[in-house]
Amino acid sequence: MPGTVKDLLPSFLEYLKFEKRYSVHTVISYQTDLIQLDTYIQNVFGNMPLDEIPAPVLRSWLAKMKDENINTRSINRKISAVKSFYRYQLRKGILEKNPAALLKLMKTSKRLPGFLKEEDTEKIMQQPAEERDWKDMTRFLLMEVLYNCGLRVSELVGIKEKHADLRLRQIKVLGKGNKERVIPVKPELAEHIQSYLSMKRKMFEHFDAEYLFVNDRGLKLNTQYVYREVKHELAQYKNVAKKSPHQRAFR
Repeated sequence: MPGTVKDLLPSFLEYLKFEKRYSVHTVISYQTDLIQLDTYIQNVFGNMPLDEIPAPVLRSWLAKMKDENINTRSINRKISAVKSFYRYQLRKGILEKNPAALLKLMKTSKRLPGFLKEEDTEKIMQQPAEERDWKDMTRFLLMEVLYNCGLRVSELVGIKEKHADLRLRQIKVLGKGNKERVIPVKPELAEHIQSYLSMKRKMFEHFDAEYLFVNDRGLKLNTQYVYREVKHELAQYKNVAKKSPHQRAFR
């Protein structure tokens, strides 16, 4: 018998922290969501081992939240947490089937674009870069370069290491029509880029050395990665109407 959701939670959280390298905020969110699921099952169905929890039980939990007017985005986050938890248990051989695979994300209403206020942006930038792990440091630096340099996302992912001249504190960017422009950077940003370069060489034995920014496999970033990571950071600030890494969101 594999145990309950709560019994299996610690190893899953370790996996998120050290293998997936999720941020502290994300790990805490997943932990909270899964503890809520476990509490619901214990209260309604009793002490039910994970391998005995059918899809209808999971759906009943989601239906309860919908009845309580929990917003759709929160419910979808909880669904994602449950799906990830079950996939992990399946991979570890604790489960032979995955009832969470039958859960579907709810449709969310589209919002009109909004803008990130200057005071909100400054709040995001307050945490010292040196206190962040690799994934958080990458996300932080993406935000910092977008905000300070006013780049398009396509320009950001195309920055090459050789075009980041930290001695002169400037970055060369290739824009539309293959037009190059040189953008000055603040001393603090130059220091953060240098720290990122040093961390990158400690993190990876082999990586794409041509480009400044790489993902957790040492490969060049794509635009989808930037959108996802910046949205993750902005999602922590409830007063942000539209979470987008486009430069207009930082005006």
